[in-house]
Amino acid sequence: MLKQLLSILILFLSISAFSQEVEQCGQTAYMEYLESINPGLKQNMDATFIQALAQSKIKTKTSQDTIHTIQVVFHIVYNTAQHNLSDDLITSQMRVLNECYTRTNPDTINTRDIFKPVAGDAGIRFVLATQDPNGNPTSGIVRVQTALTAFGSSPTSLALTDRVKQATYGSEAWDTDKYLNIWVCDLSSRGRDGLLGYAYPPTGVDNWPGSSSFATADRQGVVLHYKIVGENNPSSLATGEKTAVHEVGHYLGLRHIWGDGRCKQDDFVADTPSSDGPNYKCPSYPTVNCQSNDMTMNYMDYVYDDCMYMFSLGQNDRMRAIFATGGARESFVQ
Repeated sequence: MLKQLLSILILFLSISAFSQEVEQCGQTAYMEYLESINPGLKQNMDATFIQALAQSKIKTKTSQDTIHTIQVVFHIVYNTAQHNLSDDLITSQMRVLNECYTRTNPDTINTRDIFKPVAGDAGIRFVLATQDPNGNPTSGIVRVQTALTAFGSSPTSLALTDRVKQATYGSEAWDTDKYLNIWVCDLSSRGRDGLLGYAYPPTGVDNWPGSSSFATADRQGVVLHYKIVGENNPSSLATGEKTAVHEVGHYLGLRHIWGDGRCKQDDFVADTPSSDGPNYKCPSYPTVNCQSNDMTMNYMDYVYDDCMYMFSLGQNDRMRAIFATGGARESFVQ
């Protein structure tokens, strides 16, 4: 289990790990930490989340046919050649992102009949940036060699991990109001894989009140372990290239499918069933919790890549709302 999170600048993060015995997400621990120093914060956050969902339906209704395109820049921060992933791996990761967010990935055929009516295209597309912040041509891939052998730590400290976003150790963010920044680096600690990725929500996102106080603009984006980026990665782990899909979901404002709590804790999305906790590996079906079938194949659970293949329509509404007028990602809309 994670004992603590040392960085108080982060409101929402997702930490993925390879085994069930390791805490896969630091969000719960972090919210408990915030609650300890500011009693009542969690209750207020949940109340605001509910209000935000009502607004998301209003915002989404008028723009449900709009395709939202996000410019992406990959910062490859490497110490050895093994960490310096090829362009082919990055472009294949982009293809996976787009397939999953448009529901064109081949494994959608595995969606259980009970969930097919609520599975759909998020209407979000990702493209590698063709212009940098100064207007110069770019491939959308930045490569920076670092003196650090790895960015992980034990116990996990995101204050240390976030050094990947500093010029001294890694690569500074491009304008986070215009680009989705994805940093790829070695997140191992003492040679062991534990932390696979984490993400920050947009500053001021309505369903995470106070985020403007905790997540500074230069830190926003997604960080991924080099072993889980791209298809056919020679170092790939079972929780492979769809880890990016999960983390980008957090970046776009989604909570975990089980609401980061027991049956009475909700993810505040109406069409995702209540759940007692995360699922791992490739669970048998049906997995029944809280008197309902778990949507184990949802990208916001913890199952292996081969067993996750959908967002729900409610989740899509939640993500799309942040691009609408007054939304936290309105700046991405061209």
